[in-house]
Amino acid sequence: MATRSTISVKMKTGEIKSVYCHFDGYHAGVGKTLFENYQSQEKVESLVLLGALSSLGENIDSCVAYDRDRGEPFQIGTIWGCPLVKGIGPYYQEYNYYWDGNEWHCSAGCSNNFKKLSELFESL
Repeated sequence: MATRSTISVKMKTGEIKSVYCHFDGYHAGVGKTLFENYQSQEKVESLVLLGALSSLGENIDSCVAYDRDRGEPFQIGTIWGCPLVKGIGPYYQEYNYYWDGNEWHCSAGCSNNFKKLSELFESL
């Protein structure tokens, strides 16, 4: 069974873009992979520009993207304004990850209660 998540980034333009990730959305899966492997604006923007993901890999080449790798329609969500306020659905996701340009944040479901991912790992 999938643990769905969204991955969002505040682009250099100020626009916020998001993609859906189907598998392993929990903290020890997508959260850990993002935290350990996607720690620069360039890497995170490149990741989101792949479009929706079946699974997240440790680098862009090892991700499974619906469009690039499976030939399914290309999808990138554009969220106007703050992801804490609107636009994080409607994927029925269990987790949301947001790169603010400096660090990762995470919330559960459609909650606006984002916490620093580094703090979540410290508490585990």
